[in-house]
Amino acid sequence: MNIKLLAATPNAKRVAFAAIRSCYSPLTAYELFTTEFDKYEAKIVEDENHCQMRDSDRLMRQIVSSGHTSTLEHSVFTFSIEGISRACLAQLTRHRIASYSVQSQRYVKQNSESKHGKARFIAPDLTYLEKQDDQVESRQIIDQTLAAIQTAYDELIAHGVKAEDARAILPQCSDCNLTMTMNLRSLLNFYKLRNKTTHAQKEIQDLAEEIRKTVVAAEPWTDWFFDNVLNGGK
Repeated sequence: MNIKLLAATPNAKRVAFAAIRSCYSPLTAYELFTTEFDKYEAKIVEDENHCQMRDSDRLMRQIVSSGHTSTLEHSVFTFSIEGISRACLAQLTRHRIASYSVQSQRYVKQNSESKHGKARFIAPDLTYLEKQDDQVESRQIIDQTLAAIQTAYDELIAHGVKAEDARAILPQCSDCNLTMTMNLRSLLNFYKLRNKTTHAQKEIQDLAEEIRKTVVAAEPWTDWFFDNVLNGGK
């Protein structure tokens, strides 16, 4: 899979701070955003473990730890997600609130002669099988089945069957690309339920971890929030 950040709320940390302080301050959101944030950002404080941090981080962590997570909904991220299976997509789209625009199997042909090229399949990870022979034989069964499906799909398209009907034989492991937009609160909830410490399927665990890396690379201050949900936070 390949995850890229297409867009994010400008000044996302400043926006989150303004949203949090709006609930407890007589100042306007504009004043909090333009002036008050800089005061908190410049001040260095210590937490109960004597770890130094910016006062803006202390405040946001305190408020979110208390359960006031709706304030994080003002920070929004849009991703390009490439090469996940339809099975993974079905799990992903259960997470709300988010927006999804998914590559269509109705309009995008996946026969060998199409512009898109033949169907691409995301085979499941079978490394949990203890016996190497079981892994090899299971992989062979999957590969042979997928090859037969591709041949059948190509034949259907060659006979003039529409892609929207030929897709009926494509498996759950067919790949797809999509655009996804999700606010930070929803992202944290998604990560809480699908990260690598959960019992979720490995593919969506990997997706959750890649999304976390992508968000944190763009907004390093969010890393604590992802850790917080792992440690029983809201």
